[in-house]
Amino acid sequence: MQRRKRPWRNARDIVLSFARGERAGQWPAKSTSSFERLKRLAAEAGLPDVEASTSYGNPALKVAGKSFVAVKNPETIVISISLDDKDHLLEMAPDIYFQTDHYVGWPHLPLRAALIGDEELRLRLIGAWLFRAPKKLADRFGRQPQL
Repeated sequence: MQRRKRPWRNARDIVLSFARGERAGQWPAKSTSSFERLKRLAAEAGLPDVEASTSYGNPALKVAGKSFVAVKNPETIVISISLDDKDHLLEMAPDIYFQTDHYVGWPHLPLRAALIGDEELRLRLIGAWLFRAPKKLADRFGRQPQL
């Protein structure tokens, strides 16, 4: 009996195949919809050089090879953010933004995907992109981070 070869070599290839839409319907629906939402909002914001990729096996958007947002699970999105801005958002909207022990002291902030509106999420994506993008690219984009 001949064994069938799988076209995907590792977990990263599998996640990227989902991101490209090659395995539609096989990814948990909410994760796919969260990732599609992130891609749509990043495109609407006009963020340059954004690539769909993975971060620790989760669907992520990257700029210059650095992840600035990822879908941790169907209910949670994690954004890159400065520690000062992170503390501000945790105080401002604890119903949306939260922190687990894993993220204490790190420039990443989990948020509840179902509770954040598109406009606010778009602003967070812009801020996360600016936080992770190379300075020259961020300067060309011409926006300042917004809280």
